[in-house]
Amino acid sequence: MEAENLTELGLEILKPDFDTALDELDKALKGMKKSEYTEVISEFDQKRDMFLVGFIDQCNLYLDFPLEEVAQAAKKILPVIEKYGKNPQTRPLQEETGIIVNLLQDLETPDLKQAVEKMRAKEWIDALRDTNDKFIVAYERRIEEQGGGETGKAKEKREEMQKVFVKLCKRINALSEINGDTIYKNLINNINETVKKALS
Repeated sequence: MEAENLTELGLEILKPDFDTALDELDKALKGMKKSEYTEVISEFDQKRDMFLVGFIDQCNLYLDFPLEEVAQAAKKILPVIEKYGKNPQTRPLQEETGIIVNLLQDLETPDLKQAVEKMRAKEWIDALRDTNDKFIVAYERRIEEQGGGETGKAKEKREEMQKVFVKLCKRINALSEINGDTIYKNLINNINETVKKALS
């Protein structure tokens, strides 16, 4: 918010609350990120992304495979993947974990399990399951290590930040109704980017 003329935009009264909430949230999250498991979690997340994307890419590639039974196998699997949305590897950590767990369960049905084998994609699935399981263990150990203290503090600060963010957005929306939204576009983009980085 530093680059904007807040007085001109009618928002200067909200800046202290926004800055304080953002600073407190940043401190709380930094405390969590010091865990020895954070790097391990990041490593397993990158690996499972690679295996998940590799499996999806193989399914797409095999749609036009010369052997009809292989192409049909890919066509059976792809809709199951697509029901979880595009680019599942880009979802928040815990959401992606849930997607992978559910997808792996789907692929355990006899029909789809056979389709995976026909595509010769079992290695992708085995690697994905193993890495996702390791990710879950590391993630849970980080929570245990923090004893719920930092997690609770971060949750509290996140909720405070959300309240200030909502209040600010309401003020911007009200003012944009009066003054037009053009002058607020840069500010909205900057705020969204700032909050996104803080919550990452």
